Amino acid sequence: MKRWKKLTLVLFVLLMVSQAPFLDRRRHLGLLQNNIDGLLAERVPPALEDAYMDYRGVIHVHSRLGGQKIALRGGVRFVVQSPQRGRIVLLRNGQVEQTRVNAGPQEFMVRRNGVYRIEIYLDRLEEPLDGYPWIISNPIYVR
Repeated sequence: MKRWKKLTLVLFVLLMVSQAPFLDRRRHLGLLQNNIDGLLAERVPPALEDAYMDYRGVIHVHSRLGGQKIALRGGVRFVVQSPQRGRIVLLRNGQVEQTRVNAGPQEFMVRRNGVYRIEIYLDRLEEPLDGYPWIISNPIYVR
């Protein structure tokens, strides 16, 4: 019986030692969570005049959503509404088809098959975001 108790004790100790890295990791994650909670409690929400306000954009294409197929049938009209004025670029098969500068709501008529996408750029963005689009639509397949 003594031998069985010693073997059980050794297995129990090995089990506890094998769990030590996981327990330490859990302790570190708990400390990290406490630090994050502390920072969130100190956070002051930005003023409404901040340059990084939330906006909603709308893409409406003959009652189709981006990523869907549309039959050409003589022409397709894309209606683009942006919450801010910017440079609106219509791409066809990855190439620039049309560009409108400092544009608000716009309409684009397309008469050729292809994969279209709308990109909106804000020219007032500074480095490193100045060359990147602000809004990118899903592809629109005109067949």
